[in-house]
Amino acid sequence: MSDDVDVANDNAEVFLRSALENRQRMHLNPCGFCFYCQEPLRSGVLFCGSECGDDWQAEQKIKRIKGLG
Repeated sequence: MSDDVDVANDNAEVFLRSALENRQRMHLNPCGFCFYCQEPLRSGVLFCGSECGDDWQAEQKIKRIKGLG
């Protein structure tokens, strides 16, 4: 029987794998600032949080649909 820590670790692993796959698809290189809101970030991070990452992806999808990206 798994406990809460095992479930949390499994969820974290799935989240990390998904984030790495998304980063590879986006071909973005960390620049020290959030790609959506321009907040300063620690090294190696693309977005300040999942909200900015989700908003950026939604914006990119709209641009592709409109033929702008």
